[in-house]
Amino acid sequence: MVSKLTRYLKLEKEVSEILRLNNIVNIFYWNSSIVNPKFYKINQEPEISLIKQIYHDRFRSKKVKRLISEAKLDEQGMNEWQTKNLHLIERNHLFASCISKKLYKEHQNNIFQSESVFSNATDYKEISQCLDNIVKTTREIAQIKSDLQGTNLYDALIDNYDPGRKFSFVLQIINGLKKPLKQLRQRLIDNDLSSRTASFRNTLTRDQKKFFYRKVLTKLGFDII
Repeated sequence: MVSKLTRYLKLEKEVSEILRLNNIVNIFYWNSSIVNPKFYKINQEPEISLIKQIYHDRFRSKKVKRLISEAKLDEQGMNEWQTKNLHLIERNHLFASCISKKLYKEHQNNIFQSESVFSNATDYKEISQCLDNIVKTTREIAQIKSDLQGTNLYDALIDNYDPGRKFSFVLQIINGLKKPLKQLRQRLIDNDLSSRTASFRNTLTRDQKKFFYRKVLTKLGFDII
């Protein structure tokens, strides 16, 4: 069976390498921006921006397009998971191909710029323009995707994080939370908790912060290694 899927496996390997590149830069970006933001801003932002651009270029490349076309010849011998994976790769390639290098770069630069300003801002006005820029390019990208999908902008945006999910489903959850959240808000207002609110008077060490976060996450049900 494997020998009959040679063309599909070539595509799978290529996309796996591209996605690994994106995962690596995301991990590196998170670590740099959270652990040492100043170092990230000065030394790492240009490199991260470049790698993100390379990721985008590789996913929208003619090579991936060719591998997709060749992989379709193996579709009859694929299992259900491989067939769905092929269709997902093709769709993501199509979306990436429709986002120009200029728009993708502008969007990434807007994100980097906003984070840099936000880390030093003391007033909302200082970051409002940056946020406006992000919203602008996000809407442009969402409009392109929604035109391709034949859906609304919200469905196109949600598809980035949960493919196939519709905004109508999210709206049901939001509507279901409105009443209980309103009731909870009123209970909090009626019960003055300010006198019972704990506060940290001293600066916590890094180890103390890690210990505190681990305790909280464990209480929330996360498995902490």
